[in-house]
Amino acid sequence: VTLRGQFDTFRAAIGVEAFSDPASRCLFEVRGDGKTLFRSKPLKPTDGPQVVRVSIRGIKNLQLVTRAEGEPRATTLGAWANAVVARRDAEVVVSPAQPVRPPTLNMYRKQATADRYNFAIPTKEPFCVVAKFWEDDLDPAEPPPSDRIGAPLTALATPGECEPACFVVYARQDLRDVQVKVSDLKTGKHVIPAENVDVRLVLRGLMRDIYVYPPEKSTVVSRFLWPYQSVDIPAGTLREYFLTVHVPDDAAAGLYEASVRIEPSGQPAVEVPLRLEVLPFRLRPLTRKAYGVYFRFPPDESQWPAIEGQLDDIRAHGGTMLKCPFGVRYEAGGTGIRASVERLRHALELLKAHGFHGPLPVSTGCELAARLLKYDPVKDFDDQAARAKFLAVIRDGMQKLQRLAKEFPEFELLPTHMDEVFGRNRLERYIRLTEAVRKASSLRVYITLHNTPRPGIREMMIRCDPFVDVRCYNGHAMDEWIRAGHSFEELARELKRSGDEAWVYYNIRGSFFKAEWTRLVNGFYLWISPLRVHVPWMYYSVHGNPVDDTDGPRLRGHDFVYAVPDPQQPDRLISTRHWEAFREGFDDMRYIGTLEDWIAERKGTTEAKAAQAWLDRLRARLCPDPEKLQQVEGESPILQTWAKQFDGPDYRRFRREAADWIIRLSGSAP
Repeated sequence: VTLRGQFDTFRAAIGVEAFSDPASRCLFEVRGDGKTLFRSKPLKPTDGPQVVRVSIRGIKNLQLVTRAEGEPRATTLGAWANAVVARRDAEVVVSPAQPVRPPTLNMYRKQATADRYNFAIPTKEPFCVVAKFWEDDLDPAEPPPSDRIGAPLTALATPGECEPACFVVYARQDLRDVQVKVSDLKTGKHVIPAENVDVRLVLRGLMRDIYVYPPEKSTVVSRFLWPYQSVDIPAGTLREYFLTVHVPDDAAAGLYEASVRIEPSGQPAVEVPLRLEVLPFRLRPLTRKAYGVYFRFPPDESQWPAIEGQLDDIRAHGGTMLKCPFGVRYEAGGTGIRASVERLRHALELLKAHGFHGPLPVSTGCELAARLLKYDPVKDFDDQAARAKFLAVIRDGMQKLQRLAKEFPEFELLPTHMDEVFGRNRLERYIRLTEAVRKASSLRVYITLHNTPRPGIREMMIRCDPFVDVRCYNGHAMDEWIRAGHSFEELARELKRSGDEAWVYYNIRGSFFKAEWTRLVNGFYLWISPLRVHVPWMYYSVHGNPVDDTDGPRLRGHDFVYAVPDPQQPDRLISTRHWEAFREGFDDMRYIGTLEDWIAERKGTTEAKAAQAWLDRLRARLCPDPEKLQQVEGESPILQTWAKQFDGPDYRRFRREAADWIIRLSGSAP
């Protein structure tokens, strides 16, 4: 920075952001006219901010330098805060050497006004509290419905279930140190303690519109659920709160009541009722559908204890399986290529201890084995000797995998070695690798694929079919396939002919993907389709600050997050509205599954026929119409359509009616 005028002092706060890798170290330097005026010691994230004051008398050119110290780390973020140059009569903010471009400036402006509402609040009080349906997105430009102002917070749940409730505080005056206190939930002599209500702050922030986009192409969304703390709410802004009631397994049926007290410092408190109806039955375990997420284990097994809370969190949100990068590992040794499944064994032991079970895709390691042998499965296929050597190595690995599968009958190990096999020049290689696996193992083979309707896809599926048993479809591509005139019934017929099983991975590709859509995929989407498992990308994969989607690489720098450890308190998880929607969709499927079980058990009765007719009407309402989908712009036309058909009251009506049918069929009325 070229200084215009004479200044006496440079002043700033320096430090390493808390969201950096804990082992990060940074050096900070102030240089003037090419000379070093100040150099810090290596700072780490836990050192906190350090105040720097440097004499710059006579300096014409000022340079601030930050560099990482020691071993390279995935994320090291050094910060200069409140940098100013000062003289006796003035302070001047140090501007960057390059001016901020208008798109970037607009991005920061959107974030700065994310919590500001644009209408008059119909009250003369310092603030008002508005009950909100958690599925519905908050729009600061839209006044809240008048009947929701001061309305009770309500929830309906079964024993053992978790159920959300939401409210929004709209401030007319500055509110300081706002605290939220929830009392015990009571009905008669029965009590659900206040500690069973998890209170979170909903953070509104920028999220990239598409995961590959630069940060300037971002939209403000209500995404992260920050662990509770008292906050200030400035006049003219709002703050949404997300409550999750954890209903005990042994909770008695009945209508429980509590109060939620919102207390700003120095202002009158406001109380709103919280009413929870606990239903007189339990949801049955799901057998026809399953859920999981892509998940990364730490590279060092000594770090695995740190993820046990994350595994419990996935189980608590309905997950029974994971897609992890484990499987057969190959190493070159003095006697040749050796296969090992020990790391996978350790992972299975950990997953089993946390209650995971069922299907589990695992790597065959074929690609690594081919590289170690310098064997190209396509180009060298006709080299009989090279192919025989490759087949022998794969046979060793797959036999070890098959023996491991017998040791862990809780899991079905599904060999896989290539993602999205219909990509350019991938299918031939996939087939050659799978031929080697098929010769050595009877385990079912798993793939991911796009069935986007384009030339050649049908032919590729026909060619691929003998070499796959479990097809995991891209959800966005599946919507496009339906929009092109196909149907879930057609898919079911194709799967029956082939004997294959179908899964789906419906990823959150950007800001357009609403939390409500995650609920729809886990619930209605899986219910009306032959898709058995939903396993999306990714529990978390972040760059730097996990709640800042703009600080990663310019392209493909999006933070994929369902839930993520708090960098300042790693044993505490920061959830998202999408992650809670994941659980709610899982619960929707459990309500439907429980009702279907009771219909089967009461088959032929008048009540069972009436309940089935109700389900049939719901299914007909959900059945996608390709002609109507063609009129929907953008991605995910099925989810867009359903999101317009259903709002907060509709979801509650669905749950209530499903519960009423279960009670009538089971005779479980209190």
